[in-house]
Amino acid sequence: MNRILFLVAIIILPLPAISEEVTRNAGDKSLNFSFSDFAIEDYKIGIGGKYWFSPKITMTGSIDYQNTTSELETSTGTPTQPETNFDSYGLSIGIERHFKSSTKLSPYLGGEIYYLDSESVVPGDFTSSFSEWGINVLFGAEYAFNKTIAFAAEYSLGYSDTESKINDTDSGTTTGTNKGFGLGSGKLLLLLYF
Repeated sequence: MNRILFLVAIIILPLPAISEEVTRNAGDKSLNFSFSDFAIEDYKIGIGGKYWFSPKITMTGSIDYQNTTSELETSTGTPTQPETNFDSYGLSIGIERHFKSSTKLSPYLGGEIYYLDSESVVPGDFTSSFSEWGINVLFGAEYAFNKTIAFAAEYSLGYSDTESKINDTDSGTTTGTNKGFGLGSGKLLLLLYF
């Protein structure tokens, strides 16, 4: 395992030093893959794209999916409750304003609108569903290794409106809404330009 990590480090670490200066032009396009959690039992990924209108302005869009399965166990390994399943689907569209820098790092500010739909199920106990829409301000930076590969990281801050419905076998059905401002999650992106 250490040999593999050593080989990966030898290959990846020199890439920024040997790559050419990268500038983006109107018409450049990328296929984006986003990740926001690296836990083995959780799966959340997004696939989207970016289109450059000019060297400073881009339009982005993505489709996101998350699936989480969990089961509480006692210290002896005996399950204490049935397996919980959580599924979430989302769609977002946004715009970014990139700032020129003297390095291959391109900081940006942006905005996006999004919609999420999720459902959580504990068999025989309860089900819950949530639908949410929101508007975010994005703070991020994109680093170009070369003309075709880049990485980006971003955080969001924004407003969301969530409607929930919970069906509990003991207490019946409850519905609710939640509106407000808050800090969103961070996101890492791999961008493949073509």
